Amino acid sequence: MDQTFSLTWGLSFDDLTFINGYNTRSRLGVALQLKHLQHFGYFADEDIQVGEEVLNYLSDQLGGNRPVTFDYNFQSRSARRHMMEIVQYLGFERMSDKHRTQLAHWLRCEHCGHVNAVEELISIAYLWCLEKKVFAPSRKIVERVVRSARREFQKEFLQKIVSQFSQEAIVKMETSLVEPDASTGFSCGRVINYHTDEYSKQQKTADTNYLSKNRVAYWPQCRLSRQLFF
Repeated sequence: MDQTFSLTWGLSFDDLTFINGYNTRSRLGVALQLKHLQHFGYFADEDIQVGEEVLNYLSDQLGGNRPVTFDYNFQSRSARRHMMEIVQYLGFERMSDKHRTQLAHWLRCEHCGHVNAVEELISIAYLWCLEKKVFAPSRKIVERVVRSARREFQKEFLQKIVSQFSQEAIVKMETSLVEPDASTGFSCGRVINYHTDEYSKQQKTADTNYLSKNRVAYWPQCRLSRQLFF
């Protein structure tokens, strides 16, 4: 057993005192939920696969009387009560509007610029919750904060780009969008239908290369600031 595993799932004397306040059948589930929140920032549920090694290690610390099957009902009224009592025991605060605003600001400033995947940002958000000892009652709450932060970041980023365009670049951009098939348009005078039955892979490659070449020649004309990309 490595040190990381024991640090993650090890129970302190205070933890054991708290867990032993529950009936024998509930203790393993309570121990799992306590350590899961303490390490990951959120509670486990029936969709999370809990390894046998974890259950055995927790059970050994509780006296080794593990039931044959782990049948803790994560959705029961008792389980919800256990979660609230664990939150109180660990000193977590329930996520408020103020916390959501702080989290969204932190994500925008620190992570949205280089992390785009929603799932990855959600994991990062839970680390913030863990550090601040903030409990989010639902994953959907965290996901909404993440998606809102991404939208605001994208909006601010695009506004920053537009603010650095020269008037000449703006005119060229608008022309390219209004007349995409013109000589200065985004499609560079060539219309491609990728969905026809006769459209071959070779033709698709040739047309893609054609567009890339012409677009590469077009964009320098917009005279965009190098600061946008570095």
